Amino acid sequence: MKKIEIFINGHLYQGNYDILKDALDKLEKYRKTSFLSKPFIASEVEVNGATLGSLCKMGLITKVGERKVWCQINEDTMKLQSINEYLIVRDIDYFKTEVNKWVARHYADKIACLKHNIRIANEEMQKVLLEIAEMGIEMGI
Repeated sequence: MKKIEIFINGHLYQGNYDILKDALDKLEKYRKTSFLSKPFIASEVEVNGATLGSLCKMGLITKVGERKVWCQINEDTMKLQSINEYLIVRDIDYFKTEVNKWVARHYADKIACLKHNIRIANEEMQKVLLEIAEMGIEMGI
C-alpha cells in the first residue's frame, strides 16, 4: 500500500495512492464514455462513496443532489435509499497532474528527511569513532 498525504483545494487527503489513481482512471473512463457531463452515482463509476467524498473536497467533483435507488438488503428484502449524485467539475487530466505534483513533493520530502537523518547519523558515528581512536581502542570495524 502506497500511503500518501496530499493537500489539494484546502483538503488534506490521507490515503492509498493506488485507490486515488484507480478512482481518477475510472472517472476519466466514465467521462469519455458518457459524452455529456451528466450526474452519476458511485456504482455507475465503480468508485466507493468515501473516495468520491474526498474528490468532492478536493474540488474535482461536486455533489449535485440525490437519487432514489432500490438496494438489496437480503435475499427477500429491498429498500429504497437516497444515494448521492455527483458531477465532474474540473478537467481530470489537470487534476491528475496536480495530484502527481503533490505525490512527487511527498516523496521528495521523505527522501530529504532520510538524507538528513543519514547525515546526522554519519556525524554521530564520526564522533564515536574519534572518541574510540582518542582512547586508543581498536574496534576492528
